[in-house]
Amino acid sequence: MNCSHHEHLFRHLSILHRYTRIYIHNRVAETDIECCHPPYLMCILHNEGMSQDELAKEFRIDKGSVAKTLRQMEEAGFVTREEDENDRRRYRIYLTNQGRETIPRLKDLADDTEAILTKDMTQEEITALRQLLEKATANILSVTEKGGNDCGSQVL
Repeated sequence: MNCSHHEHLFRHLSILHRYTRIYIHNRVAETDIECCHPPYLMCILHNEGMSQDELAKEFRIDKGSVAKTLRQMEEAGFVTREEDENDRRRYRIYLTNQGRETIPRLKDLADDTEAILTKDMTQEEITALRQLLEKATANILSVTEKGGNDCGSQVL
């Protein structure tokens, strides 16, 4: 099959997204961690006490999806949500001890995933890949955020 350049890029993005999720899912299958939890947990680690709204903005995901995922992580014992003292409508998110204990495994998972994705690439290629992904992300956000579109609520 011969795809045009645009279809080819779209095809690669689709495959990369799906198979990265499958890899992560397989790696966390024996735990209470869901495929979408690692990025949230790592973000919360570096931003203890952040609000649900801030987490939604960080990942560009609708607030309802973030609340649902946080509820799952809370039920699994990874995070707690505490009412903000100054604004009772806002919840602050903290890792529990169990959540902290998962962090080394999540760091290993992130490192292993990145190693697989960048296998046989030079450091210069990896740097260029990061820069190109940042640029592509900014490009798509510039057109989707103008209209307030939320084209999906899942995070890797």
